[in-house]
Amino acid sequence: MDGPAFALARRLRQLRMAGWPGTVVTQSALATALGVSVPTVSAWESTRKPTTLPAHRIAAYATYFCTERSVHESRLLDQSELTGPENSRRAALERELSTLLKAMDATHPDGARTAGPWRFADGRPITIVCAKLPPEYHAGLFADSTTAEYDELYTATDFTALLELYGHVRAVNPDSDVSYRLSSDLRSSDYAGHHLVALGGVDWNNITSELLSLVALPVHQERRDSPQDPGAFVVTGDGEPRRFETKLRADGARTQLIEDVAHFFRAPSPWEGCTVTICNGNFGKGTLGIVRALADPGLRDSNAAHLTTRFSGDTLSLLCRVRMLGGKVITPDWTNPDVILHEWEPET
Repeated sequence: MDGPAFALARRLRQLRMAGWPGTVVTQSALATALGVSVPTVSAWESTRKPTTLPAHRIAAYATYFCTERSVHESRLLDQSELTGPENSRRAALERELSTLLKAMDATHPDGARTAGPWRFADGRPITIVCAKLPPEYHAGLFADSTTAEYDELYTATDFTALLELYGHVRAVNPDSDVSYRLSSDLRSSDYAGHHLVALGGVDWNNITSELLSLVALPVHQERRDSPQDPGAFVVTGDGEPRRFETKLRADGARTQLIEDVAHFFRAPSPWEGCTVTICNGNFGKGTLGIVRALADPGLRDSNAAHLTTRFSGDTLSLLCRVRMLGGKVITPDWTNPDVILHEWEPET
């Protein structure tokens, strides 16, 4: 087989198998050093169905293979620890791998390589559904329907997640009609023949609850009784139930979100052969994180590749951490095993 994707995969395998004479690096050792899973390394090297090495991993790959000390010390050295010759080899490897990756991008000028699971090739309509905030959370003229300044989206939950997902889905599905609705305004015609995407958790988005009830899923999201309740996802079916709670920290009179738990779920739709997708967190920032996992230009390719490698069917569930830094959402990296909390697909 030929082509840029296969050329990159062959080069990655060659580096691991024969980067240094007489030394073979195992996929397990490389995965540990890079902080990814063994199946992820295997997917990057696959010459049957290669998945793309993400751009942000190139520097680490070059650093690891620029010196045999990486193997002897079983770790990824800091660039400051490299000798002059090692650093020169690192720079050369980084240029080489970057060139191979750019060659792949040149073969996909329409952006198809980065579409991932948000690309629906059948051209059917796509409807994104978010909940309406309870009236007690409405504030300002824009959320007051009795004023001339009223804007319906000011009453919507997960507005930032909706904005980012809507733009990405529109970009990768130029021939599809992409729309958004509040769950309270969803019409019967929005189900049949539509790919349906539900944003937000079970507290306010009844569509999320209804869709989850259609599948015998071993993941259950608990409702939050108050804004201070951390919420939790509960996983059953593997012995004792496991609870994954959001991490909060008291900061004076305020509560700071440290780490949320979020869920990505995809399954065939019960209506006319489309799909249903759920992106939900215990808090809005968890929902935003799960959206960014497959829309963020820096990580969407590798995260999409993880789904392709990990799951064989068209029904899948992934539960992960969404960490915060300075109050900002850090896009989850699904190639990092510590980020993944639970994965599931039906037995075939």
